[in-house]
Amino acid sequence: MDLCFLCLITCSICWTISPIFNSRAGKYYEEKDYPNMLEAGITGFSVGMIGTILFIIATSLCDSLSTSVVYTYALPIIFTTIASIFLYGEVIGIKTWFGIFLILCGLYLV
Repeated sequence: MDLCFLCLITCSICWTISPIFNSRAGKYYEEKDYPNMLEAGITGFSVGMIGTILFIIATSLCDSLSTSVVYTYALPIIFTTIASIFLYGEVIGIKTWFGIFLILCGLYLV
């Protein structure tokens, strides 16, 4: 695995984790737990920024920008679906699994 794909995968993971912290910040805001809200918000923003920096690095390392964009759009969808199953106990239907299968096929063809 070359450095380009390593940056893209890490970027996608960061962009998957970032909304989890941001949603926790919203939950803490509703509970008026402002110190935890601030911590979750800053963590979510920081993880998102790390993902953005890795994306910028990956665009300079990868051969084509379209490869970078495809991976950073598709992988967070897959990672978020997996995270929703484990973190929130969400039940995923057959259409969603079929969509993930199509995404993976498309990534393989890129």
